Formats: sequence, structure tokens, C-alpha cells
Amino acid sequence: ALVKQLATADPTDEQAPRYLALVLVKLGDLQRQLENMPATVANYEQALTVLQSLRTTVPQMQIQRDIFNIANKLGDLQDQLKKPQEALKAYQLVVEVSERFVAAAPKNPQLQSELSASYLKLGNLQQQAGDLPVALAIYEKELELSRQFATARPQNTEAQRELAFSYE
Repeated sequence: ALVKQLATADPTDEQAPRYLALVLVKLGDLQRQLENMPATVANYEQALTVLQSLRTTVPQMQIQRDIFNIANKLGDLQDQLKKPQEALKAYQLVVEVSERFVAAAPKNPQLQSELSASYLKLGNLQQQAGDLPVALAIYEKELELSRQFATARPQNTEAQRELAFSYE
């Protein structure tokens, strides 16, 4: 309660809501260790809500990175809990943020690799859901990204390995 009060006490303090979101993630992580999955999901979702309200007013890369990380955690958890629609929603947010990262820094190999992994997670879920045309389109995006990455870095074994994996 105190953290929430501090986060909303000064509307000009842009870091307080981010701090609240990070505390919510920590609480979610602890709840996950305690195997309280409903509380974990609730804390992660609440953290995302706080951060998403900031991203329109405070377009900082750190906030986008936080959204990426939390949405990834939430998607992984929802997938583990066999809740594909909820996982799909989270992974779509991960892809959205990843695409913005790559657009802002197209030569950054870490960001390209993260986008590739995000496409694979999203494609896998679409395939499991039986939406094969959508899964195929996502896998094709991932393959094209991997090709570009490998072509630009012919000596990079990780890039070549990721491309080979894309063909599996």
C-alpha cells in the first residue's frame, strides 16, 4: 500500500510508477516461488498495466525493456499453466516491443535475436492453437530475420546456428 501511495503521490515523478511496477514483479516472483500462480499472474499483469500507462507519457527505452521482460515472464507462465490465449496476448506484446527495438536499432544483434525468439514463441502458440496460416506467416518473418542476421554476419556462428534452427 505504501509503494502505491508513493507512486501516485507526485504525478511529476516519472520513476515512482516504474518502481511500483518493479515491486509488483518482485512480489509476483516471490508468489511464483510459493507456487501461488494466480497471485503471480495478477502481480505481473498489474505491473504491465502500470508500465503501459507510462509508455504513452514517458517513451523511455527502459520502460519498453521492462514491458518486454514482464510480458515475456507472463507469457512463459501462462504457457506453462496451459492458458494459450493469455500466453498469446503476452507474447504479442513482446513481439510488438521487440519490433520497435529492432526498428530503432536495426544493427543490434541482441535485439534481433530477441525478436527472433519472440517470433518463435508466438508462432509455436499459433501452431498449437491450430491457426496454421498465422503460424506460417510468423515463422516466415522469423526465417527472414534470421537470414538477414546470418547474411550480415557470415563469421558469427551464433547467427548461423539461429538460421539453421529456423529451418527446423
